[in-house]
This record gives sequence, structure tokens and C-alpha cells, in this order.
Amino acid sequence: MIFYQYIDSPFGEITLVSDEQHLLGLLFGHSLETRYTKRIAKLSKTLVEDWKCGSATVIEDTKKQLLEYCEGKRQHFQLPLKLLGSEFQVSVWQALLAIPFGKTQSYKQIAATIGKPSAVRAVANANGANAIAIIIPCHRVISSDGSIGGYSGGIDKKQAMLKIEGRELVKSD
Repeated sequence: MIFYQYIDSPFGEITLVSDEQHLLGLLFGHSLETRYTKRIAKLSKTLVEDWKCGSATVIEDTKKQLLEYCEGKRQHFQLPLKLLGSEFQVSVWQALLAIPFGKTQSYKQIAATIGKPSAVRAVANANGANAIAIIIPCHRVISSDGSIGGYSGGIDKKQAMLKIEGRELVKSD
């Protein structure tokens, strides 16, 4: 069974998606009709087929920890995650999880970290494919010139998260 629940947050509406034991998605918006949820459904189809609006322990834990993060009381999330993606995407997401609270890295630095220094564009694509926003901190990845770069959830959300973490970057021209 896959559970989903819509919540309000300082970043707007969020959809949380989990199975009985793992967080599968933290998605911006109030719709299951996003490219992320379609990908979760496709990748998890071999595991389960039924989706239910409701909650699981991991969703409740996510809501609590997300609130603590937004209030500046939490710097590290302690949630069981299931990373649904290619081997390359998972390696990028694991590298993102290693970026400390309040710090940023460039796509180029992430590419070097995973041992693929020429894969900067592929790292950017994997970063954009992250279905567990905030928890897997893709918002901490910036352009090599130090500017904020892009963000699939919207630059305003990225700026708000970085501000919580004590970083203020401006949108590149």
C-alpha cells in the first residue's frame, strides 16, 4: 500500500508519499498528477499497486520533523527513505544527503564527489528528479559561480529553505 497526504507548509502545499515503512516522496503542490508521483507509481508498481489517502507512521514523523526544520529547531532529518531511481540518480541523491545544513555545493562539486567530474549536466538532471525535496536537500545545490541557480519547486522555495539554514543567495540574471 502507498499512502499519501496533503499538508500545508511555509513552502505552500506539499504532498507526502510513503509505503508502510519508508518515505517515497515530499512533493510541492496538492496533486498526485505530477511527474514525481507518476514516477513513484511506475517505480513502485512492482512493490504495490494500491494508493490510499491516509497516513503511516513515517508520514507523521515527516510532518513533525518538517515543522521542526521550518522553525529552525532541526538540522538533520531522521527518516527511513526509499530512493526510487537509477543507480546514477541514487548516487547523486546520496551525495546531496551529505551536504551539511547551512552549506551549499555546486553541481560540479557533486559530480566530482560521485567520481563523475564530467557529468555536471547529468547531476543537474538527477538533482531535478529528486522526489523527496527538502529531506534530500537538492536546494543546497547552486551554480558554480555562487548564484542560486534553478529549482524545480521554484526559486522562492529554494531561497526560503536556504534562509532557514542561514544562507541568502540571489537569483542569477
